[in-house]
Amino acid sequence: MLEDTWQSTNTSSSCSEEGGEVDPMLSGTKQKKSGPKAWPEHPIKWIRSPWVFLLDLFLVTLIMLFASREPKSAHMDFAGDITGFVPKFSQQIVTFRAYPEFVSNHSSEESLKEARAHWMNLLPPGQGFVRVDETDLESHELPTPIVSAKGVKSVGTSMMHGLHCLYLIMSEYDMLAMGQQQPGHDTQHFDHCIDYVRQLLLCGGDMALAGETHPLGVSGSDFLNVPHICKNKDQMFEWLDDHKDNHRYQFGSHATHYVPA
Repeated sequence: MLEDTWQSTNTSSSCSEEGGEVDPMLSGTKQKKSGPKAWPEHPIKWIRSPWVFLLDLFLVTLIMLFASREPKSAHMDFAGDITGFVPKFSQQIVTFRAYPEFVSNHSSEESLKEARAHWMNLLPPGQGFVRVDETDLESHELPTPIVSAKGVKSVGTSMMHGLHCLYLIMSEYDMLAMGQQQPGHDTQHFDHCIDYVRQLLLCGGDMALAGETHPLGVSGSDFLNVPHICKNKDQMFEWLDDHKDNHRYQFGSHATHYVPA
């Protein structure tokens, strides 16, 4: 037979070896228990170890830390900032119409000056460059910042760079139409802007529908007087103004000047 799991006292053991019958009630011998083995009377000591407690605390802290962090997918606002640094803005319905004041007559520098003034009134100071610090860079995983001569760090916004490019294209075209050339003429920058605006339009993917707008007998559409779902421009420009890097514009000191951004 298997040895009894629960051992008796020495006295009862001697009696058993001599072959005497011993009343279990008198001998104090613990009888073998049927079924699953009972838990020991004393818990395992290492469970109470302070190291185990600290390990549990560390694991719980890690779980709470990762649970509190939003995944990048949570910042996937359409035509927004993937890092979450730029807030989400509301939407509004905007009907497109003609704004001739933003275009020159392509024949005089005076007309270009007037158009330039409207562009400067349209764009906020700083032209979309926002100041960032080390905390912003680390907590939002921002791109490598632009560092000024004074050590100020900033990042640019795509929409504002697109507007800068559009003004550059118009200004460059006007100078060519007048037989002149931009100061510091750079076709590489000009070509970059054409391609950047192309990508910006494809990314936006505006699918607003337009119908016939030409006079009777002429087929086609100018795509004006059509409602579009847009981000709230006032909210965006207010945020850009509150976070601007500086108060400068990137149009240069001369009416036909542009400064690469």
